Formats: sequence, C-alpha cells, structure tokens
Amino acid sequence: MLASEQVNPYLDGVIKFCAIIGFIYIIKFLLVLFIDLWIGFKTYILPKLGKQEDLINKYGSWAVITGSTDGIGKEFAMEYAKRGLNICLISRSIFKLQDTANQIENKYGVCTKFIQADFSRTDVYDNIRKELSDLDIGILVNNVGIAMETPEPFLHENEDFCWRILNVNIAAAVMMTSIVLPGMVARKRGLIVNVGSQSGVFPVPYMSLYSSSKAFLNMFSTCLELELENKNIRVQCLVGGWIDTKLLEKYTGVLKFYRRFFPWVLPTASQYAASAVNTLSSGNNFTCGYWGHSLFLVFAQFTTGRYTQARMAKFLVIITGSTDGIGKEFAMEYAKRGLNICLISRSISKLQDTANQIVNKYGVNTKFIQADFSRTDVYDNIRKELSDLDIGILVNNVGIAMETPEPFLHENEDFYWRILNVNIAAAVMMTSIVLPGMVARNRGLIVNMGSQTGIIPVPYMSVYSSSKAFINMFSTCLELELENKNIRVQCLLGGWIHTKLMDKYTGVVKLYRRYFPWVLPTAARYAASAVSTISSGNNYTSGYWGHALFLAITEFTTGRYLQARIAKAVVKPK
Repeated sequence: MLASEQVNPYLDGVIKFCAIIGFIYIIKFLLVLFIDLWIGFKTYILPKLGKQEDLINKYGSWAVITGSTDGIGKEFAMEYAKRGLNICLISRSIFKLQDTANQIENKYGVCTKFIQADFSRTDVYDNIRKELSDLDIGILVNNVGIAMETPEPFLHENEDFCWRILNVNIAAAVMMTSIVLPGMVARKRGLIVNVGSQSGVFPVPYMSLYSSSKAFLNMFSTCLELELENKNIRVQCLVGGWIDTKLLEKYTGVLKFYRRFFPWVLPTASQYAASAVNTLSSGNNFTCGYWGHSLFLVFAQFTTGRYTQARMAKFLVIITGSTDGIGKEFAMEYAKRGLNICLISRSISKLQDTANQIVNKYGVNTKFIQADFSRTDVYDNIRKELSDLDIGILVNNVGIAMETPEPFLHENEDFYWRILNVNIAAAVMMTSIVLPGMVARNRGLIVNMGSQTGIIPVPYMSVYSSSKAFINMFSTCLELELENKNIRVQCLLGGWIHTKLMDKYTGVVKLYRRYFPWVLPTAARYAASAVSTISSGNNYTSGYWGHALFLAITEFTTGRYLQARIAKAVVKPK
C-alpha cells in the first residue's frame, strides 16, 4: 500500500499534465477549424452576396496574362474582359493569340493586345518590356507553365526538358514580375496573381520538377506580398488542385479517381477562373481559388499529413560550392571519414588550396572541377569529368543570396538569373548527371542544402527563400521516387549558421546572439552534425539540434505566417 501511495501522486501529476496538453491541443484545433471555416465563408460566399469589385478603378485598365490562349489562362483572359479590363495576351502561338484576341473583342468589346513569346527561351524579355512600356498595367497573371505529358521518374527526364520547366514555370514569373512591378509601384496600385498549385504544398513524385516549381511560386508569392503590403499592391497566389481540362485527359488514373470519389473538386477551366477572380474581393491572398479545392485541401491535411500525402563505402563524394563556408566544411567532414572528394566551385585558386588542405590533413584522393554555376554551359564539361567515377554521394550545396536584404523591386535582372541558375538549376542538373550512375550501381546518397527559409517565407529575400522552397520540395519528391532503388535523398533544412556572410545581416545576428545563441553553430559544427544525421535514416532534417528545436518551438507557438512577419521585421533593410 505504501508503494502505491508513493506512485499514485506521480501518476496523478503525469495524467494532469497530459490532460492539460490535450486540452491545449483541442483548443488549438478548434480555433484553427473555426478560422478555416471563416476564411472559406469570406473567400467563396461573401463575394457572391455583394456587388462585383471595380477592378479597373482599384488596379488599372490592363490585365497581362501569360500562357493565355488555352485552358485556365484563356479563361482568366475571358473573365477579366467580362469585368471590363483591356487584355494583353502573351503566349507562344501567333495563330492562337490572334484567335483568342478576336474572341475577346467580339464578345466583350474591350481592347486587346498580344505578344508572341516562347518562355522556354531566355531572350524574350527585352521585347516584352518594350511592348508593355506604354500600358497602364493593373493586373499581371503569371499563369504560363508546363508539365510532363505523363508522370515520369526524374531519372528519365532529359536535360532540355529540365531547362524548359525551370525557364517556363519559374523564370517567367520572376522576370514578368520584375518588368511590371516598377510601373505598379509608381502608380501606387496593382495586383499580381501567381498560379501556384497544391502540388507545391504536397510533394508529387514522378512530377518532381513540376511540383518543386510550384513550391517556388507559392513561396515567392508570400514573400512578395509581405514586401509590398505598404505599397497598395496585392500579390495573390492561387493554390489550385486538378481542373477538368484537356491536359487532365492524359492522367487517366487521376481522372478516374476524382470523377468517381470527388467530382466536386474537378471544376472546368471557366468555372475555376470565375471563382478565382471572385475571390479578389475577399482580401485573401493565399487561396485555392475554388471552394472544392479548399475543402479537399483541408480534408487531406487533416486526415493524412503532408508526408503521407506524398509518400557508406569508400567511394567519391561530389560537393558543389565547396571552397568556402558550409561546403568546404562538408568536404572536410567527409574526408575525415575516409571518403575521396571531388570539389566543384568557381575559383581555381581556392579549389587548389582546399584540395591541398584535404590531402595533407586526411590523405584521401581529391579531384576538382572549375565551374561557374551562374552559367548554363558548364554541364557538358562536368559530365565529361565525372563520367568514369564511382560517385556515391552528391552534396548540392552551391547557392547565393543577396549581400544584404533588399526589396524584390530593387534587384536587377542579372541577379534574378544568377540566383535561379545557381540555387535551382545547379541542383537539378547535377542530380540529372550523377543519378543514372547511382541507379546502375544500386546505391547512392543525394544531399540537398535546403533551408528553413524555404519553409518560413522571408520577405526582402524573396527569390532566395523561394529557391529553397523549390529545393525542399524537389528533395521530397525525388526521395519518394527513388525509395525502392537503394538511393537516399536527404534535405537539410538548416537555419542561420555563423559564417562571414551572416555578419552582413546585423539585425539577425543581434537577435540570435542575444536570445538564441544555441542556434548559431559554426560551419564546421553544422557540417559534422549534418553528416552524422545520415545514419539516423531521417531524410528531412535540420541537420543540427538547435535548428530543429528552434523550428519546432516557433511552429508550435506562432505559425508560419506570423513567423514570416517576424522575419520581415528582423531582416528589413534600413
């Protein structure tokens, strides 16, 4: 009896503690549910009860729509024309442009203009800028996008397709925004609509590049929205689901599944466009655009969770961006463990110096390749140099950021191309080079340097933050594609790391050093910790205990949108 009397108070305390935690969780769940219901009512029902918003008076007289001669893009053009806006169509086919422009003028009596442009090319933007220079552009719809004809493993995609999807789905939105945004700021009004996707929320293996490109757009929209909120310019991201178009006919499995079990989530393109334009008056800047898609998204998140929805021998380690900071420390850490090292970076002198340090300290074999990843013509030489090597690990580390936080509006066009080529294209192309050999050898590890800035939107670092969202999503999709091929894909969601680069972010440094010194590891400490996590089997990790703990605390206490606002306050340029 005495023993039980001693145990009972302890058990009572544990039970009470668990009850309190459970109560807090239930309250949080009910609060989130109530907020979701209110947002749904405000987004899809209230706009239908009031009169239509005057889009011309609020934003401007012209709407520019990319990818506007078929499917959703064409229906967006029709819907905005119905509301009285003049329409500028930008697409590839001159015949479809002429036909769509004639349909709009005959049906709605508004002015039209069209520009022929193939967004898979990078030389179209000077002409677009010239053609748009005299228009009162109130709305930009970044709709253009491509996907594979049928789902394919990333391993089977060719290099040309990789470049096409990066240029069309990502670069087009960035460059079109950079063209129209200065005029919107000057006129103190405007709306940018980015057509994202739920495939940018949930990883979709066998559509890895497409899914990752939509993750970029989702993140880019949120960052830009927070940057521009005081300039009377809205940025709306449409996180739509499947839409009943000709494209969907090719995905027979998807079509049968949805038509059988969820017919209410398959709107036509015209239904979706009308609903999406209607949501503008709700003030909601991150919406599915259609009530059925929103309901399905909430249901899927509640019932399954994000991952379920998606679902070392002595060989060579390749590390990109490997002569400074984290990349160099990764090279040192793998060499310490006896692996041979291949360094790929821009500076030949730094490559030679780093290779010598590794050989002298650890006695392993080294190789180095000089490559400037801001250029698109480096991959043939890299492929040739790597062709006869037993590559076991690829670390996609190379990346660049702005020297100091800057509004998207202030960055120049060259910088946009550099960050897209270095942070996104390099990881995609390097993976496409080494993956066939890994599959043939039935072993391998790909480590992608993601970031917590790819989870938490960071305004004033919009393109960088969005590029990391791409990497995070690309990693998860690829991991699911390759899980039966004995090839691991690990994404490192690191936070701030104490390097020379960070000294330029004075606001961040002061905040972390004062309140969270335990989340600022050195590059060497981070690399050692991150490499150690490989044996854990965890493929989606912060890489360092302090970063993981900080992310868990902030997600539980604030939520990602509030975190983004905190990030805005911390990194905002003076």
